[in-house]
Amino acid sequence: MLTLLELHRHCPEVFRHTEVYVDGGFTRGTDILKALALGATAVGIGRPYLYSLAYGQEGVEHLTEILKDELVSAMKLSGITDVDQAHPGMVNTALVEGMLQGEEEHPWIQWRPRARL
Repeated sequence: MLTLLELHRHCPEVFRHTEVYVDGGFTRGTDILKALALGATAVGIGRPYLYSLAYGQEGVEHLTEILKDELVSAMKLSGITDVDQAHPGMVNTALVEGMLQGEEEHPWIQWRPRARL
């Protein structure tokens, strides 16, 4: 999520010119909706599917149903009927905005590259 917010802050034109795929840490349908609302084209969900493989095809199908149900529920609670209606105004990012880098200089790291001789 932070990466999507950083992209919006520093180079928002990326979302107009290319597709943005995100992967890593997505485990719930609400995570998927948030990423789509923040401009992601698609979300990769690897680890939950890896774990569900322990139960074979039934496990994978069950996980797919859970994620679908969670996504549909989140959309209903948000008042939308299609993922294309998701928009950044749906996501409250106030708690994580302080984690975004504001300028080129790091706020507390003083390290500089050494000059090469």
